[in-house]
Amino acid sequence: MKRSRYTNWLGLWMLSAITLLAERPLVSRQEAPLLEEASALAVTNAPAALALIETARAGGRASGVLDLSAGHLLMGQDAYEAAEHAYRAALEKAPDFLEAQVGLGRALLMLSRWQEAEAILRGPAAAPEASEEILLLHGYVLLELNRTVSAESVYRRAALLGGESTDALYGLARVFMGQNRYGECAAVLAELLQRRPDVSDYWGLLADVRLAQERPGDARVALETARRLDAATPRMLALLGDLYLHADRWDEAVPVYAAAREAAPEDIDLGLRMARGLMAMGHFDEAGLMLERYADDASASYVALRAEWAQMVDRGEEALAAYRAWVSLAPIDERALLGLGDLLHATGDLGAAETWYERARLAHPQRTGPLLRLAQVALDRAEYDTAALHLERAHVLGGDAAVLRTLDQVRRLREAGE
Repeated sequence: MKRSRYTNWLGLWMLSAITLLAERPLVSRQEAPLLEEASALAVTNAPAALALIETARAGGRASGVLDLSAGHLLMGQDAYEAAEHAYRAALEKAPDFLEAQVGLGRALLMLSRWQEAEAILRGPAAAPEASEEILLLHGYVLLELNRTVSAESVYRRAALLGGESTDALYGLARVFMGQNRYGECAAVLAELLQRRPDVSDYWGLLADVRLAQERPGDARVALETARRLDAATPRMLALLGDLYLHADRWDEAVPVYAAAREAAPEDIDLGLRMARGLMAMGHFDEAGLMLERYADDASASYVALRAEWAQMVDRGEEALAAYRAWVSLAPIDERALLGLGDLLHATGDLGAAETWYERARLAHPQRTGPLLRLAQVALDRAEYDTAALHLERAHVLGGDAAVLRTLDQVRRLREAGE
């Protein structure tokens, strides 16, 4: 899971939590110097500190504090499942151990087990003395569960505790975005950007707000400002390139796309997104060059885009091979099945086209696209009864007036032929 400003916490906690003064279970005389040694060692060699702690835990008589320390150190090594077990061991020995509860909640958060994390953090966050850190964690989890009303309440409490802290305000901005309260979201972001204009998250969310408000020009301004402040992520640069393209500002889109590629050369999804944007604007040569960069990628998403590109530039044999590869990777993908059928239909191979259209119909019985194509094949063969049957089914599913008009025309053709 990608770390965020809510989860990139271990630099301080891992080093200090071992000897943190708080309400904790008692430790034995043997464990006290061990914890001090591990704390000092963790500053320069966290794996060695963990090995020291784990050796002491191996006997099965370790205190909950030792389990907690192991959990913190395991979190620092991104061993989240192992950390979860350590925190649970601490809680078995001391069910009210607050630090272990928060640690467990954080481990579950890092594992994207949102419901479990919320259940663990709910109690500590509800306590009148809940710290800002606990509230921020709980708010983050609630947002991931799309419980924006509860998240707003938690973030407001955190904002009161945090004073000038930006984390709670950013959480509120995300809440407002999730509730479509775009004006309030933009107002909070304006305050945050006054304080910290170097934070990518703020500019990215502001661009999202402006797009939601159907103000693409203002979204471009936000992203361009972030770029000039060196605060734009590769995906923000890609979005900026998309916006320049859609504004038909090709000369400005090119260097932005180049910067995005340079910043994340191995991000295939990002590269494919750029190629799709270029195709949408008719820049097929540039899209082809970008696709070549990822020619070793055998994923369905790459093969799909390659197939669509080859079809757009009239490379029939290449398109046919790419569509067949796409279907083999995604056997029930409607676009793949219909695209392959369309290519075969265009070559006059009605039987093969009908086979793929029928597969699409069976895979997607509630969709009208396969039925309309099957109707076209039937019309090509002058099989008006069959065409009418497909069109009737399509009209029942979609209720499209255009389909009804076509159906009336087919019925007249049938009558004329009788």
